[in-house]
Formats: sequence, structure tokens, C-alpha cells
Amino acid sequence: ISCNVAFGVLLSIEGVARSVNGGTMAGNIIGLNAAGTAAVSNAGGISLDDVTNVTIGGTTALERNVISGNEGDGILTDGAAATGVVVQGNYIGTDSTGLIAKPNLGNGINGNSTGFKRTSVGSSNPADRNVISGNQDSGITPNTGDDDWVIKGNYSGLGSDGLTQLGNSVPFVGPGGLSIDNCSGAIVGGPEVGATNVISGNKNFGIYPDNVSGLVIQGNIIGPDWKGEAFDDPV
Repeated sequence: ISCNVAFGVLLSIEGVARSVNGGTMAGNIIGLNAAGTAAVSNAGGISLDDVTNVTIGGTTALERNVISGNEGDGILTDGAAATGVVVQGNYIGTDSTGLIAKPNLGNGINGNSTGFKRTSVGSSNPADRNVISGNQDSGITPNTGDDDWVIKGNYSGLGSDGLTQLGNSVPFVGPGGLSIDNCSGAIVGGPEVGATNVISGNKNFGIYPDNVSGLVIQGNIIGPDWKGEAFDDPV
């Protein structure tokens, strides 16, 4: 799904689908060529506008979406009526191997300040891990009113091996791995096995919270690789 002058995929109550409640989008390459090796840009990857209970990705390699090389955000969420979106098992900002950056020129996942609530990005199941790396702006950024996001078990700023540095944010452009602005109730990581986010290799901050409430940041690795070891050549 490439070379479109707008988003590659739009799910919206006002767009191509009058109502989107439930469903799965899996196994697509959005913004790259069919081999997943070179950018063939859309204006943006996936736009979710007032949708509910939609799953982006899955737990197997065949269900993985590769959402990269787009001129805007990889995934853009919008709409105050939206809730229950799950983003799992995707590569966002890399090639199909997850080891080479193919940047989206915006954010990896961008909550567009309208109250897109209860979004889950990854989980404590390693099969749900998203690799959100190499993007020009932030890796993940819930914004105003995007309350109760749960972000667990992802790599932000690293390749799919958890070792290769593919930092988000061109220096002085984006906050870095994870930016959380003007929202409440976000959970980043957790005490359970598998909940650890590895947020490393990014060009600016690891996590940048601003004017938030009820934020929980627990059990993450921020700076080293997935083993907790320092890089020989940190960015």
C-alpha cells in the first residue's frame, strides 16, 4: 500500500468507512516497496479516526504490518469517540527485517490530541512487541486527552534484535522514544515478565512527559540494549 497522495489506509466514521467497530488490519506493507526494502511513500501510513476495537497487526510474522517510509506519521489516531485500539507486532519506521531504518517523517504512533482513549501498544506477550524505531519525530506520542494508554513490551529506538541502534528523532526535531503530553493514566511498562519496554538509541530523550497525571513508568530499560548492556558507540 504505497505511493498514495493521502494516507495509505484511512479508517474513519467520516471517510471510506461510515463506521468501524472491530476488525483487524494485518500483514500489510505500507509506505515501502513489496520487498519492504525501499520507501515508496504515502502522505502517511494509517489514519484511525473515531474507530473502536480495531487491531493493527498480530502475533505472527505473517500478521505483522511494516509501516515505514511515509511522509507523515506511521499511525495517526484521532477522534474523541475512539477507544479500544490495539497495536501489536508491527515494525514502524524500519524495513521488513526490523534492522534498517526506513523513517516515517513524522511520529511512529501519534495520538492527535483529541481523546483517543485506552489504546494498547504491545503487551507483556513478546509476540505482541512493536519495533517503533528510526522515525524522524517521536516513536510514540499520546497527546491531549489520549488517556489510559498502555504501552508494554516494545522496542523504541532499537532494531528487532534489541541491539541495533535505530533512534527515533532527528536531533532537535522530536522528543525521542516516548513523548506523553497533557493526558492521564498512561502505563509504560510494568512489573510482570515481558512488560519491559526497551527505549534506547534515541536521539533526544528516552521518555519525555509533560503536564501529565496518573502516569506509571515501571520496569523499563532506558538507554542500554535489551540485555541492559551499554552500547560501545552510543548515539
